Amino acid sequence: MTSEAVVLLVIIVFMLHEFEEIVFIKPWLSRQIDNMRISSHPFWVMRNISTSTIALLIAEEFIFFSGIALAAVLFGWYALFEGLLLVYVLHLVGHIVEPIRYKCRTPSFVTSVLTLPGCVFGLYYLGVHGLVTVRWVAIWSGVMAIMVILNFRLIYGIAPLVEQYLRAYSNEENAAP
Repeated sequence: MTSEAVVLLVIIVFMLHEFEEIVFIKPWLSRQIDNMRISSHPFWVMRNISTSTIALLIAEEFIFFSGIALAAVLFGWYALFEGLLLVYVLHLVGHIVEPIRYKCRTPSFVTSVLTLPGCVFGLYYLGVHGLVTVRWVAIWSGVMAIMVILNFRLIYGIAPLVEQYLRAYSNEENAAP
């Protein structure tokens, strides 16, 4: 297996996880409307957001993730990619422990469990094949953690604006000429 194939594998498992979120966030929120524990869940802010908006915001995450992956493949910046991948693995672990915290099954749990091994394999492969050093992975993990947090703040912050735009666009499309 090549390093390029490993990066592609990670992008595929990333999107499998994101597809679960696109499909199941809204139905899950609808079922949890009376569960006060869920009001602290990051997905709670999406309760008034459409699936279309959620998909568009996840598309932004995909572009961000894919851009880092492309830089790794084109320029050999595998430590940058591994830094992001390490943050993503911790994100998956967070989803895996959510059912314990919230005392119910949460969206993203199933694909977190299913895709975590592929991501761990990616970390292992890049490390074992000498494509990264611990020092640079540690540095890029810190940088990527900050970037991911800022990106989450951005997408959660613009979600209402995107929702408003998509609703206005939909109304224009449905208006009689």
